[in-house]
Parts: sequence; C-alpha cells; structure tokens
Amino acid sequence: MNAEDYLGLVTSQHRGAPRFLAWARFLVSLFDPNVHETLNEAFSISGAQGAQLDALGTLCGVSRNVLGEGKPLDDDLYRRLLRAKIVRNQFSGRQGELAGIWKTVFGEDLQLAVRDNQDMSMNVDLEGGGDLGSDLISLILGGHIVPKPLGVSILYRLVSALPAVSIGGACVCTVYGMMEIPSADAS
Repeated sequence: MNAEDYLGLVTSQHRGAPRFLAWARFLVSLFDPNVHETLNEAFSISGAQGAQLDALGTLCGVSRNVLGEGKPLDDDLYRRLLRAKIVRNQFSGRQGELAGIWKTVFGEDLQLAVRDNQDMSMNVDLEGGGDLGSDLISLILGGHIVPKPLGVSILYRLVSALPAVSIGGACVCTVYGMMEIPSADAS
C-alpha cells in the first residue's frame, strides 16, 4: 500500500484540507513500504497467534474464556470463534446466508443444514467427521457460532458419530446417529 492508498482513507471532512493531506502524506512517507504487509500478515485472523489473536479478540469483543470454565480456548478454536463473531455481525437474518457464513468458519469440516419451521424456530443439523471436540460443540450449542435471528429458537441436531460430550456439566453423551439439543437461550 502506498501513500496515496492511505490518503484515500482520509475522511471526507479532511479531504479538502491541503495542509492536513500534506501532513498525512509526510507521515506515511516515513514508514517502510513493507510495514503494511507485515502488519496485515501479523494481525490477519489466519496468521495471528497468541497475543496477536488476543488483540484481535479484544477488537471483536470476544474473550478466550467465553466458555467460562477457566480454561482458555486454543488458537485454532479461538480463530474459528473470531471468524464466527465477524460473520455474525454481517448476518442480516436471512436463512440463505447461513451456508456461506458457515463455510467461512468451518470450511468442509462440519456441514450445516437449516430448516425454518415457520413458527419462530429453526432446526440446525450439524454433520461432521472426526473428533469435533467438546469445546467446539459447547461453543455451537451455547449460541456463539450459529447466527440466530432475534426471537427465534434453535433445535440443534448433531448427526453422525461424535465424541463423548459434556453439556453444561449435566450429562455425558456419546452420540451415534442423532441427538437433539435446544439452544442455550430460547429467545
């Protein structure tokens, strides 16, 4: 990104101020041209690690301790949670958008099928291979991953063989086939 690209980011109220633009051009000229790429790489969700991910989490308003069990999320799971938060903020509430949002967060690891029951409720079928892990399932069931329109309840159906899962410390379930779980908040 060159100096003119940065000057294009100046708000409209300052674009007509030649002295402000000259000062901004001078400040940008002091930076190494490679700083932009280095910062973008360091603070992209895909490339960030540890403290960098924590800084992105602060910007997104999401803590590593979102599950409240005193155990912070690892980088991979935290990265998925941050992606989910970002795409949830862009969700307009239309059912057709969920597939694209889901693919952004999970790729092909976990498949999603949504059915609108036309009664302010929806069914979300999750199907995935391999070990999804209890933390990931807790994030999904706790409403941290799937965007949910206001006032709509979700019935999650976990389909396929999943690992043993502790849900809210209340039960441990080994799932073979399908398990139905209402969303954490019914509103």
